[in-house]
Amino acid sequence: MTALTGKTIDVDGREDAIRDEVRSEMRTIDAAWEFRVQLCRDLDRQPIEDPTVEWDEDEAPFHRVGIVRAAAQESWSEDNVRAINEESRFSIWTGLDAHRPLGNINRARNEPYRHSADFRARVNGCPYHEPMGV
Repeated sequence: MTALTGKTIDVDGREDAIRDEVRSEMRTIDAAWEFRVQLCRDLDRQPIEDPTVEWDEDEAPFHRVGIVRAAAQESWSEDNVRAINEESRFSIWTGLDAHRPLGNINRARNEPYRHSADFRARVNGCPYHEPMGV
């Protein structure tokens, strides 16, 4: 997706400009997103509880942990939007215990995520479903 770096999207008069652009792009390209993490090696120099401290990449280099690939496809449909956006709940807190988020910022996100999903389920009259492990 780096080929799209710096691309400007004209949003004037286009309520769904970003969705329309992504949909157009995804019809013609295969996409890949690389996920990287930094490993904490020193809690004094890389505090988990203080998000204002930038971790020096020389001391904690990024390591690739995975790549998500998506073949060119039709990326928008009302059925998919309903199933994914309205009937599903995704949270950093529903993963493996070993991957449980660290830090006060992540802890602060837990209840608002749950509240938001509960609100959507109540207002939409549809219970949500959480992703299941493989």
